[in-house]
Amino acid sequence: MAAARYTRQVRLSDVGPSGQERLGALRAHVPGRDLGARVEALYLAGAGVRTLVVEGEAIAEAARALNPEIEVAAAAERAEGGRNLGAELGLHEGAADVAEGALRALFKVREALFDANRDANRDRRDPN
Repeated sequence: MAAARYTRQVRLSDVGPSGQERLGALRAHVPGRDLGARVEALYLAGAGVRTLVVEGEAIAEAARALNPEIEVAAAAERAEGGRNLGAELGLHEGAADVAEGALRALFKVREALFDANRDANRDRRDPN
C-alpha cells in the first residue's frame, strides 16, 4: 500500500507503522446495503484495510473510488442486521445510520490495532 496515503495515521502513537500493517492485512465484512454500510465501508477503505467484503455494488464502487489500492469483494450472502446503536441513542434515522456505520468501522479498526497490541504486551510481561 502507498505509504504516503497513510502518513497521518502512521504518525499516531496508537497506530504507528505496525498498526498500519495490521490494518493493511485486515479483511472486513461490511453487512447491509444501507447508509450505515456505506459509511462503514468508506471509513475502512480510508483506513487502508486489505479487503472489504460488501453486499452492494454501489458500496463497492464507492470504496474503490476512495481507495483503489484495496480489494473489494462481493459477499456470498446477505448478513442479518444487529443492534442499531445510533437508533438506541435516539438519533434521527439518517443520523443513526451514519453513526452506526462509523461505530462499526471504529470497532473493527480498534480490534485490529489494540487486540494485537494487548497480546504483544502480555507476551512481553509473561514469557511463559
